Amino acid sequence: MISTTPSSPTRFRPPKRSTCRWHKRFPPDLDGETIIAQIVSGQRERGPLAELLNARIDPAGPSTGLRLVVDTQAWMGNMFGTMHGGVIATIVGVACSFAGQRQTHAGQDYRVGDLSVAFFRSPPVDGSRVSVDVEAVKVGRRIASFSARMTGPDGTLLAEGAADIHFG
Repeated sequence: MISTTPSSPTRFRPPKRSTCRWHKRFPPDLDGETIIAQIVSGQRERGPLAELLNARIDPAGPSTGLRLVVDTQAWMGNMFGTMHGGVIATIVGVACSFAGQRQTHAGQDYRVGDLSVAFFRSPPVDGSRVSVDVEAVKVGRRIASFSARMTGPDGTLLAEGAADIHFG
């Protein structure tokens, strides 16, 4: 909470940690590949953003990467009837986050350290499907870099992204 009264200085207090089920740590014996397989099979929750977007990991995606699919919905739109850029960036971010999760060792944490998205075209929000294919550029012990491509149902390039995942 921010206090702005003249008698007190402006202070930032971070919010309390959420009690959401998603924030519970994964069992220490599970590696990222197993966690992603459990998400794909429905044994494990996708997480709140993926749930909001109704994003699904496509098990038939590229063998060396990850494919996330999202069916567009009206709430994702802007005043032009196309997908809002923030939603596009969020979808790319979720896809890169899942790709980073897949690279973790048992008990290892990760976070998205950097994300950039280049917007080329905004898809209509008419129920059509968009896909994000994520490929690892380089995976090291402490950091991994990924590239992502969002395409429409006809293969039209909608956005490209790049992300750095930090392992802890």
